[in-house]
Amino acid sequence: MESEILRLRGELRQLAAAEGLRLVDAADAVKRRSAKGTIKEQVVAVLDGARQGLDTDGIQAKLLEHFGRDVAKSSLTPQLSRLKSEGVIEQEERIWRMPVRLRPIEQLRRNVLAREIAG
Repeated sequence: MESEILRLRGELRQLAAAEGLRLVDAADAVKRRSAKGTIKEQVVAVLDGARQGLDTDGIQAKLLEHFGRDVAKSSLTPQLSRLKSEGVIEQEERIWRMPVRLRPIEQLRRNVLAREIAG
């Protein structure tokens, strides 16, 4: 049985190579996913870079673009709701965004400006 599994894995690798695909071991996928952060952490990073905010489709697109993560709406919307209930993000109609008080780059700019004014 084990030799049959090894043979089939070899065939699968050959087929994937012929199609130009790269097979990913499940353990490698988990390591890569955790190295990039959780969905919630990635959503915060995406929204922090989107000053005007994004709708759910936009967040999905940015997660795929920036993190290579294709997140289904059924997985994303509960995370957005949790972040909202935790006060980390806010929603106005269909647009999700970081509250102004939590945008790290904005806070940094204010701190620099305050230092320059203080002299």
